Amino acid sequence: MDEKIATPTIDVSPKYYFKQALRFMQEESVLDTIQHIDCAIIFSSHSSFYIYQKIKLLFQLNELDRCSQYILEQFHFLYQHASLYIVCRVIDYYQKINRLSSDHLKKLLTDKHIPCCLADEYQNILISKDSNLFYYATKASTQDDLLLCIDYCTLMIKQNKSRFEPLYLAAKSYHMLGHLHKACEYYKKCILVNPKYDRAYNDLGLALMELGEFGNALEALNKAKELHVNYVDYLSHIAECYYGLKKYDLAQEILESIITLYPSELQVYFNLSYVCKKLNKKHLSKKYMKLAKKQLKK
Repeated sequence: MDEKIATPTIDVSPKYYFKQALRFMQEESVLDTIQHIDCAIIFSSHSSFYIYQKIKLLFQLNELDRCSQYILEQFHFLYQHASLYIVCRVIDYYQKINRLSSDHLKKLLTDKHIPCCLADEYQNILISKDSNLFYYATKASTQDDLLLCIDYCTLMIKQNKSRFEPLYLAAKSYHMLGHLHKACEYYKKCILVNPKYDRAYNDLGLALMELGEFGNALEALNKAKELHVNYVDYLSHIAECYYGLKKYDLAQEILESIITLYPSELQVYFNLSYVCKKLNKKHLSKKYMKLAKKQLKK
């Protein structure tokens, strides 16, 4: 019987290479340390963790220029794939090496497609201090600094993807900036998190109307109406959507239902007059115009 020759198995797990990198770091062997941590990065399905470990090792080895350059190369990848805590820790390492002013750090983060407000917030996040991100996001929104508002919302979403408030605030900001596809994306995320929030459906419907997607808009607006029955704004938006679809008879029907519920709604009389004119109902169009003028006198 032939004897089987045992062949040694080679451990190529990222954990093995990481342990080897730590051992070589203790020996202050820079080249071996870097080679082994690079192997850990290559073999890992969670490379962002080992990229962060390489930054730490380079810093501890006092390879500061190399560390700084590596951070610049990996900043955006880490923001996309690592936790917010790790991103803040990497910013902290970069600042310990380079000591940028707040404005320069904000520019760097912006260039790397990272929310620039992290320049002001990363230390608070690192020490688990309440950084009041939602307060600053709301403040930016009220001051019409919508891009800054979105930056703060982006950080909150990275912390907790299922938190409704920053999703909705980001959606509204994108909508106000005219970034309609992005607004719709965030409104839909809001609905996934909170399927009973009528305003998200309504605002999604409005954004879709602006994109000319009246069929999809009508679906969203009807859902808003189901959740908040007889709310005048939602009914008016549905009528507007029917108008966009050139279903003037249905628009008239909705507008007349509003008048029944809210007889003092001035704009609805003007809208009815216009819709009836489209339907060639001249007498009815004149009637609603007279009622509108009557309301104006009141």
